[in-house]
Amino acid sequence: MPGTTPNTSLSFQEDYHGCLDSLRGALTNLLSQAGVLNARPQEMAREFKLNKNLAWKISKLVHENPGHETLGFIPGPSGFRIFLEALAAHGLDASDVAKAEVTFGEFQDMVMRHAGDRSTLQLLLDSLAAQEGDADRLAESRRMAYQGNSGILGIQARVRFATFFVAPNPECPGKLDTAYLGGLLGLRRFRPDAGWILSRNTSFADDGSDFPSPKRIALDPRFAGPGPSLLGDFSSAPVPPVSIRQLPDMELYELAHGPIGNTGVGDVCFGHFTLADLPRYRDKHNHSGEFHLYLASPVETIQFDMVIHKSMGVDAPTAAMPLNFHQDLLPAVDRLPQDYLPMTEEPRLLHGARPTFSTPLVENYTGMTDLVFERLGWKPEDFQAWRLEIKFPPLPATLILSFPLQEEPEK
Repeated sequence: MPGTTPNTSLSFQEDYHGCLDSLRGALTNLLSQAGVLNARPQEMAREFKLNKNLAWKISKLVHENPGHETLGFIPGPSGFRIFLEALAAHGLDASDVAKAEVTFGEFQDMVMRHAGDRSTLQLLLDSLAAQEGDADRLAESRRMAYQGNSGILGIQARVRFATFFVAPNPECPGKLDTAYLGGLLGLRRFRPDAGWILSRNTSFADDGSDFPSPKRIALDPRFAGPGPSLLGDFSSAPVPPVSIRQLPDMELYELAHGPIGNTGVGDVCFGHFTLADLPRYRDKHNHSGEFHLYLASPVETIQFDMVIHKSMGVDAPTAAMPLNFHQDLLPAVDRLPQDYLPMTEEPRLLHGARPTFSTPLVENYTGMTDLVFERLGWKPEDFQAWRLEIKFPPLPATLILSFPLQEEPEK
């Protein structure tokens, strides 16, 4: 089914939609002439002795608004030829049948021109849809990547959660106290040697200048370190061992090897806090407060909470997800627009006089947050909280929640 000479000045989107519209228009004209434009697919199948699935695809292609599923409605060359031959046998105008054949050929040429085959064309369409904010298409692409990465990396988790708390230090109001909760729930290995990076101990300023790592204090004194400060009362028993890998300017805390399948399912929770180790106000090196969650292994759902003292005047944090082509996350000043992955999720405020932290994703999550408030001597009603949830987050990437730092008041 040959097409016509292509207009190579068109972009992919213009070429794709132009060929698709021409094909849909030609088919609409044929079905109208045949008197079955508004017939149900099974009626069309009986009238022209067509396969029911082929009739269903043609009907969907004509009547459904173009979307990420449209490509699946377009028959292959043999199916399309069968459809045209069936209509021609019923006496439809030969020139109109030939016109539909030409438009199909033009569509096939477009596929070869931009992608080479339909499966690659679907990847092009999926990526564009995700970039344009199609949440359904983005979620489906992430789900497929999650399944593939689970098999490749040999490990997965049902939930990964992270919670950052920020408040001014009472003795040194120009500095911030912070606390962190993190965990993996429903962790499963498919290979006994598969590991998981629990956290990375690294710090840097917005402009990339050196920034000393805060001194971390374990929330659970029984696990004072070194390591990611496990929470024994909230982790599976026995608490799994953690190894530490020292890299230049970074420590990696990794979950040790373990049993595979459902017999090895477990939960790992950890938490720590720091005192007066971070600047509260904007300076020449920092304009925002950023908290990072490194994504290197497949997880079904991410829950990322940010809990900020009301006195800091934060309206809402913003979320971003740069792709980690580099071992280290680039400082904010060095990140380019193309480094960021598309995402439609946004942080939502946890309403109430005091934040309600309970969630079906994390059992006894309120108990963990209560532990933070107790250890730091904070009042929950003095804080506001935001939650970001992401299904099947992509990897390798870094999920970031950030907020602008205020100017220091004049003395």
